[in-house]
Amino acid sequence: MATRPEPSEMGRVAGELALRLIDDSDADHEQHIVLPTTLIPRTTTAPPPGTSGERDT
Repeated sequence: MATRPEPSEMGRVAGELALRLIDDSDADHEQHIVLPTTLIPRTTTAPPPGTSGERDT
């Protein structure tokens, strides 16, 4: 599995943050930002060696 970030959303958020810093450089701008990503299943993903790949239920 792999993840792919959304470049347009990252750019939009980065631009907004840059403008806020320019507008008020003395303010505390520490934030935790979570952006959407897309999960991409890959065909090369396989179960670990020595397992059948089935889950115990």
